[in-house]
Amino acid sequence: MKFFAYVAVTVVCTLNSFAQDDKTKFVEFVEVPRDIVLQVVAFQPNCPIRFENVRYLSLLSGGTSNSYELRNVGSKPIRSVTVASSTGAINTFVRETGVVALPGELVAKASNDPTLCKNCPKEKIIALTDELREKLRLTPPMSALVTLMVVEVEFTDGTKFSDKTTYEAMVKYLDGLDDAQHARPAKRRSN
Repeated sequence: MKFFAYVAVTVVCTLNSFAQDDKTKFVEFVEVPRDIVLQVVAFQPNCPIRFENVRYLSLLSGGTSNSYELRNVGSKPIRSVTVASSTGAINTFVRETGVVALPGELVAKASNDPTLCKNCPKEKIIALTDELREKLRLTPPMSALVTLMVVEVEFTDGTKFSDKTTYEAMVKYLDGLDDAQHARPAKRRSN
């Protein structure tokens, strides 16, 4: 009798875990048109990382996300990479053991690499329809300019590439622009 109870509990738990996996399997996004949000990559001389496939995404459930791939264009294996955007998002890609990217390789995406992110959902990008454009308020005029940059890269030999001072200067500059815009009276529109 205990054996049948054990089997029944095991089957229920297994089915329940599959059901939970299906619910969190995908997070749906649409790509934000570049005439609404322009995403740019900062020029960083001597940076061993190159951004590829850069996109700005809007979640159907609300919120936004930077999407990109990172390639090691340097000559040394990389242990960790920290990337930031002008929106305040900071992401560090690091593996507990081993190498994040050999020269020429892409840095593993967290959602695709269980050693970087065990429970990250997969991205699913769907077509931007007129209905979704209105729902997500993705209509002109342009509402933002988002800058991506590498803050720090740590190599497996312990050396680092760092551009923290540039990142901190950018944040300070943008905070000043934001403060100045809020202090300024709103422009009147003429009809």
